[in-house]
Amino acid sequence: MSLQEIFSNSKDSSTDCTFETTVGSGFEKLAEKEVKRKLGNDIQVCPARGRVFFNTDINKYSKVTELRSVNNISLIGATFLDIPFSNENKEDDAEQIKDLVNRIDWTKCLKAWADIMSCGREFYPTLEQYEEAVKRKKRSQRSKKKIKLEQKADEVPLEDDESTKLLSDEEIEKLPEPSSTGKPDYLNVLAFRVTCYRTGKHSFQSQEAAEYFGGALQDKFHWIVDLVNYDLEIVLNVASKSVYVALNLTQESLHRRNIYFFGPTTLQSTTCFNMLQIANPVPGEIVIDPLCGGGSIPIEGCFGFPSSFYLSGDLSDKAVVRTKNNLQCLYRKKNIPGFPVDVNQWDCTRLPLRDSIVDVFITDLVSCTLFKCM
Repeated sequence: MSLQEIFSNSKDSSTDCTFETTVGSGFEKLAEKEVKRKLGNDIQVCPARGRVFFNTDINKYSKVTELRSVNNISLIGATFLDIPFSNENKEDDAEQIKDLVNRIDWTKCLKAWADIMSCGREFYPTLEQYEEAVKRKKRSQRSKKKIKLEQKADEVPLEDDESTKLLSDEEIEKLPEPSSTGKPDYLNVLAFRVTCYRTGKHSFQSQEAAEYFGGALQDKFHWIVDLVNYDLEIVLNVASKSVYVALNLTQESLHRRNIYFFGPTTLQSTTCFNMLQIANPVPGEIVIDPLCGGGSIPIEGCFGFPSSFYLSGDLSDKAVVRTKNNLQCLYRKKNIPGFPVDVNQWDCTRLPLRDSIVDVFITDLVSCTLFKCM
C-alpha cells in the first residue's frame, strides 16, 4: 500500500488522519511493528525508507506520541503525483510549486494540527493584523540584538562540562525540559516556516522550492515568517515528479525527550529502543550495558521493557556521573519513583559479576570506538 492510497482513504474522514513518522534507516520494520502493537493491527501502514506512514484517529494522537522507535511525527496535508516539472525552466517550475498551495484542502489539516498542538494562534489574520505583527517582529528583533550585545559584554565563561558533577535537587529543578522553547507573540498571528527535502533532478534547489511555496502561503494566509521561533513548520517533500506536504508536530526530535545531559557520542534514545526491540528482553531478565555513556540504553529499556533489570556502567567517571544525572532528572522532573537500574564505574574487560548472571548484553560499540579515536 502506497502513501497516496492510505492518504486517499483518510481524506474524506472527519477523524482519521495520515501521519508520517521518521525512523533510523534499517529500523522501519521494527517501527511498523511497534505502530501496530500500540495502535492496533488493523490500521493501514505504509513503510518507506526512513519513514513509516499510517492512518489513525486524531483522538488517538496521545498514543502516537508514546511510540518510542520514531524520531519525528508529522501530519500529511496533501499528496501529488505526476507534477509536470520541466526540469529546465525554473520559472515554470516555480509556478507549479506555488500552484500547489491552492490545490490543498487546508481546512482539515490546519484544524487537526491546531487541535493536536493546542495552538490558539490566528490562522486567518486580516492584512492589517499581519502588517502590525510585522512591525512588532522588527521591534522585537532590534530589542533582542541590543540584549545580546549587553550580555556579550558581561559574558561569564561556562564550565567545560556541566555533567562532571552530580546535581543537587535544587539544580535539577532549575533545568529546562529538553524540548522547551519560548515563542514570541506576534499579536497572536501564526508564525511559520517551510522546509524542503528534495531528491531527483530539478531546475530548482531545495531552498528555492521552500521559498516559492512559503511565499505563496504567506500571500494566501498572511502568516509571519520566522525561521527560528515558528509555531508551524510545513515540510515540502519533492521526489522526481511527486510531492507530498506535511505539517510537523514535533519541533525537536523525540530522541531527546528523556536525556538532559548529552555526551560526545550519546546514542539516540529511539535507536536504543529499536536495539532493545531486537534483543526483546523478557520479564525478569538481567540486561547489561557495560559502556553506558549517558545511560540512554538502560533509560530507554526502563521505559520500554520495565519488567527487566538493567546493569550499566562505564570506565569514565564523567560518563557515570552523566548517567546518574539523567536518571535523577527523570526522577525529579517527571515524578518517577525509580527505575530498575543500577549504575557502576567499572572496566568492561573485568566486569565485577559472577559467571552466567547476565541474560542480555546490549551496548554501542561504534560510539565507543569513535570516542577512543577522537
